[in-house]
Amino acid sequence: MAQKTYDKKVLSAAEQELKAWNMLAAFFPEHTVEEVYATLSPVRQSLVAPVIETDEEFRAKWEAVTFEPGRIREDAPVFLTDRGERVRSKSEQLIANLLNRLGIPYRYEYPVELEVEGRKKIWRPDFMILDVKQRKEYYLEHFGMLDDTSGDNYARTAFWKMKVYEKNGIYEGKNILYSFETSRAPLDINYVEMKLRRTLAI
Repeated sequence: MAQKTYDKKVLSAAEQELKAWNMLAAFFPEHTVEEVYATLSPVRQSLVAPVIETDEEFRAKWEAVTFEPGRIREDAPVFLTDRGERVRSKSEQLIANLLNRLGIPYRYEYPVELEVEGRKKIWRPDFMILDVKQRKEYYLEHFGMLDDTSGDNYARTAFWKMKVYEKNGIYEGKNILYSFETSRAPLDINYVEMKLRRTLAI
């Protein structure tokens, strides 16, 4: 009996809520402020300046930024991306081509200023990527050779870099993504794609 009474009250409340939403919907404009520009013909679009930049305009401006890429030794192996950029490794080539295939704007080794052990330094994360819809930038850093013990310990350096990023307010999942590999566990590009899709909601 108590359940039946409760169910009736819930149904009544739901019906009233639906009625209120239907009334409210009648007052919504046909187009939002952001959508008005898209309703114009290409000719009219060329004659007006939109109040809010479209995603396409925002992306184009972001991609038009020029910068000096990091230097790669002439005698280093050559890895070219689908966009014709030279990168440092096969894994970076795979990641760049994945970003390109998914339509995610990116910059390779874009210089950023970070505080490193009390001093301002220029670092070049492997990739800076853009979430166009959210107008948000992320870094994507790949760590390969994590099991390499020759010379400087690569894994130790990788973890040190992660700490530097965190001290600069750059955290995994918030504004940076990491990918990893070892000699026995090569880069899983499908995992990287899953990470990108989840973070950028694409």
